[in-house]
Amino acid sequence: MYSKSNLNDRREQKNPIDYNAHFKDDVMTKDDLRDLGVDKLVYVHEVAASAAKDLFPEIEDLPNKGSLFAVHAANGLPILLAQDLEAAMIAAIDNELQIQQLN
Repeated sequence: MYSKSNLNDRREQKNPIDYNAHFKDDVMTKDDLRDLGVDKLVYVHEVAASAAKDLFPEIEDLPNKGSLFAVHAANGLPILLAQDLEAAMIAAIDNELQIQQLN
């Protein structure tokens, strides 16, 4: 634990600690920041059935009308599609994903 006198002694040293030196090689890019939590954080939103076909082209026999609910990773990557909100949320929870609310 530092006392006030210890902190003053540290400030008076000729070679104080360069705190910025510890971060020069650890700079996060915008992409790094966007991908932070991408493997655990998700958001759920309602999508038109026609838009779901574009998001999930590998799923055959999607309805032509109505709404579905897509689960997206933190970086926007679509990862799951469900028929209703409850099913989307249960699927996310079952896969140990943390659902975040978007504003």
